[in-house]
Amino acid sequence: MKLKETDGANAGQPWKWFLNRDVLVTCLSLLLIILAALMIPYKDSISFNAQFHTQHKIVPVISPFNGIIKKDIFDTNDAIGPNTFLFTIYDLSAQKETSVYATDAGYYLPNKIEFKSKTYVSKDDTLFYIMPDIKSKGEVYCTAAADKFNVSRMETGHKVTISVARNEEVFSISGKVSFISALPDHSGKYPFQISLEDKDVQHLSEKGVFYFGQQGKVQINFDAQKLGYKLLRFL
Repeated sequence: MKLKETDGANAGQPWKWFLNRDVLVTCLSLLLIILAALMIPYKDSISFNAQFHTQHKIVPVISPFNGIIKKDIFDTNDAIGPNTFLFTIYDLSAQKETSVYATDAGYYLPNKIEFKSKTYVSKDDTLFYIMPDIKSKGEVYCTAAADKFNVSRMETGHKVTISVARNEEVFSISGKVSFISALPDHSGKYPFQISLEDKDVQHLSEKGVFYFGQQGKVQINFDAQKLGYKLLRFL
């Protein structure tokens, strides 16, 4: 049997591998990556589909006959007062015109039917809605739902931004998470509620942005944290 000779210069000095150039470069590179991860800020956010709700009654304006909307229609950009003239409809059965007036005050909110002159409508069609004049954040609020992982990251008081698209224009509304359900809904997600800022609610209400069944996109931005701490959470 042939015995392998040991280099006397390296015998008893296993630590000398550390002085190897490749190992040293690798260790320094890893150290720089770790330091960078501890210094680089990481901004995290989550988003959900949300729906607007109101505590007020949204009043539907319903066609009284099978008929045709005449050309004299109120300005849909103006506020509606009680007894405001809305439109004239030509009753095809009685062969006569009838004027329709508002019973409630508020703003014009569109429905699926395109409300304009010379449009044929059927009896009991909902032509549009009258949305009450909204002036405070308690009168309109948002609801959404999150899965178990995301809801565990949320807290009441978290600031949110809600994006609402209307006529190819996007509006932003500020709000805060005001309530988080401790129990999941039928889909397994946890509902939460968002209160809205007074100034945004009033401004967008006047523009007629809110409508029946309005949908929006909610984004919750978390405080920036170091990338290294973020990575450690997944270990």
